[in-house]
Amino acid sequence: MRWDWIGAIDMARRFGARIPNCRIDALAAQCWVDRVEALPMAQQQGRLAAAIAEANRYVGPPEQ
Repeated sequence: MRWDWIGAIDMARRFGARIPNCRIDALAAQCWVDRVEALPMAQQQGRLAAAIAEANRYVGPPEQ
């Protein structure tokens, strides 16, 4: 899981998705990793904005 987490953080930064502030073993964290790993394919399919929004749902509300 840790390597998936590190790779997902790098990919999220590359695509502009938000990064969660939670434990890496939390269920929401794994859901986020799964969504972020799908971002390159979403970009190829022309649905990147929707895929980023889906990944960001697992991060929580934006910090103010």
